[in-house]
Amino acid sequence: MEEIEQFFIEYEKTLIGLVAIATLVGFAWAAIMVYVKFIKPKDIPSKATPEPTVKMTLDQFEARTQAKIDHALAERDATAPENLTLKNAQIATLRDRLANAEQSFAEQLEFVADLEKRLDREGNTAGGDALQNAKDALEAGDTKAARKFFKNIKAEKALDVDASARASFALGEIAEQDVRWKDAFEHYQEASRLKPCFDHLIHAQNMALNMADYQVAQSLGQDALDAAELEFGRNSEQYGTALNDHAVTLKSTGRFKEAEPLFRQALEITQQALGEEHPDFGTRLNNLAGLLENTGRFEEAEPLYRQALEITQRTLGEAHPSFGTRLNNLAGLLEAPAGLIRQSRCIAKPSIFWKNH
Repeated sequence: MEEIEQFFIEYEKTLIGLVAIATLVGFAWAAIMVYVKFIKPKDIPSKATPEPTVKMTLDQFEARTQAKIDHALAERDATAPENLTLKNAQIATLRDRLANAEQSFAEQLEFVADLEKRLDREGNTAGGDALQNAKDALEAGDTKAARKFFKNIKAEKALDVDASARASFALGEIAEQDVRWKDAFEHYQEASRLKPCFDHLIHAQNMALNMADYQVAQSLGQDALDAAELEFGRNSEQYGTALNDHAVTLKSTGRFKEAEPLFRQALEITQQALGEEHPDFGTRLNNLAGLLENTGRFEEAEPLYRQALEITQRTLGEAHPSFGTRLNNLAGLLEAPAGLIRQSRCIAKPSIFWKNH
């Protein structure tokens, strides 16, 4: 006991200091717990990026399309004779959109949503007000700000081949949606030069075909075939698409013998890759039927036209523009001299044969 008392006497000040320190630590810990539990503001969860809301209405879409038609008609008056075919084709495309406004508007919404996602991806480095301004304008149906945005991306990332190719491709899609085919072709061609992949090449080929530049379309079509085989294989949906589009180019130049086996091969691949209940299979049937009609084989063409029409009706519905096109094609065949004897087997309502302007 004496030894213990002596210990406390000797270390009294030290022990008192330790007790004081322990007390202070206890108070501090208690204060921290009170702050964490009752005072510290709760973390606010970050909000997910909202889905893009398209502000343009159907009525506004129709008004914009009509304005584009009026502008194109005014331009046509000053168009050189050698460019009239292209201008008339662009006007026909716009009129087709207006005639099928609901379907065209739905496609416009899909285009805007997809383009906004790409604006967000590319805007990770650009960002700022330019990105938001482009998206706001796009939602209102104006593509100018988006075009400027992607042009800036190209300029800023000139040494980044992939980024430049993506920007060029996006500019091509915007131009195509605006029915500015020459601009679209130039952008797609630039994307193909920077990155000669299937998607870039097939879009460039289709624009060349729209402009009736068959020599360029044929060259790009062969490149697209090679790219599809390399990237996806010869049994792929993409290879079937490349075969079909290349055959369309050959058919457009009257090279029916070369086009026919490609159409048939594309039909077979599409059947295997997508099945017979797919809109693309109906398109392949329709294209082959068109070639058979062009070469005077009406008896072979008719069942294919009818099958294409039935598939389109089941997969896309009678309100879709493609259904009208299929009806038109069948009607045209049945009105041909060799088909007059089959008029009695025509579809019951001839009033629904309408031109796909």
